[in-house]
Amino acid sequence: MKRKLLSIFMVVALILTLAPFIVVSAAPPAEDDDEDVEAVTEVEDGEDADDEDDEDADDADDEDGEAEEVEEPEEPAAPADPLDGAHSSLVAELAQALEQGFVPEAMIGNWAEPTSRLLAAEMIVMLIEVACDMSINEVAVDLGLDMSDTFSDTDSEAATFLKAARISNGVDGVRYDPDGKFTRAMMVTMLGRMAEYVFGLDLSGYRLGTDVFTDLPAASYGYANQYVGWASDTRITLGQGVADRFDPGSDLTNQATVAFSLRALGVIEEAVAQMDADGGDDAEDVDDVDDADVEDAEDGDDEDDEGEDDDDDDVEDDEDDDEDDEDDDDEDDENGGAA
Repeated sequence: MKRKLLSIFMVVALILTLAPFIVVSAAPPAEDDDEDVEAVTEVEDGEDADDEDDEDADDADDEDGEAEEVEEPEEPAAPADPLDGAHSSLVAELAQALEQGFVPEAMIGNWAEPTSRLLAAEMIVMLIEVACDMSINEVAVDLGLDMSDTFSDTDSEAATFLKAARISNGVDGVRYDPDGKFTRAMMVTMLGRMAEYVFGLDLSGYRLGTDVFTDLPAASYGYANQYVGWASDTRITLGQGVADRFDPGSDLTNQATVAFSLRALGVIEEAVAQMDADGGDDAEDVDDVDDADVEDAEDGDDEDDEGEDDDDDDVEDDEDDDEDDEDDDDEDDENGGAA
């Protein structure tokens, strides 16, 4: 009996001795391990989030940089100088004409180019509008002109006015030839007819062109003789480079066309003011012009156009002369100097 009790006691003691080890090994994993795992996961998630945030920030920076480059305003281009390319001796007159608003748009910046017949018509009509302070249609009504009779090759209002006012009869009375050659003799003739037929000036008291210049043969330029003399006496033109030379068949450049017109405007305004002061005794309405005189003038246009081919071989490039010798006296050069 004692042995049994002793055996039981020893077993119980052994159990009690080994119990802590048995409990620990049989216990479930501690909660701390789960917390550690969760902490590691959170750290990794945080690192991923930080990486994504950094990438988003970098992308945003890149986009902002690109946006800034696109949004940078470009420096505005400097406005073109309307007098670029003009001869230095004519700049002041061209600037004055631009300020007064009677330079055709196509001439601006193309000063050294030859004037076409259509541009010349527009130039003369703009001159008339400035001088009269009226539109060309109002001037036509005031003069009683028929603006329905147009040329066959252009419906330009300017060309139609020149025909109605008997300033130009075109190349054959039917066509105007808007892109055709326009010469120095033609310009002076148109200005002279404008002075007579629109403003009523009497040009008979001036010298003839042949009294001033030696290169104005009556056979080819008889129609322009009176007007060249008037233009010379009133200093609308001073000749062409060499003394006593007008060079009537030479192309007229845009800058010379404007210079001629500006000077003619001043001459006409002064003459009209004088006529008004004198009571208008010398004024002459366009309808009172002798038809025979008009026919002679129109025939002159035809003679001029027929004679241009003969003059082509003798025409010199005025602008080249100006560029090669800018030190020449301004009064000696027509297209690049005093015109």
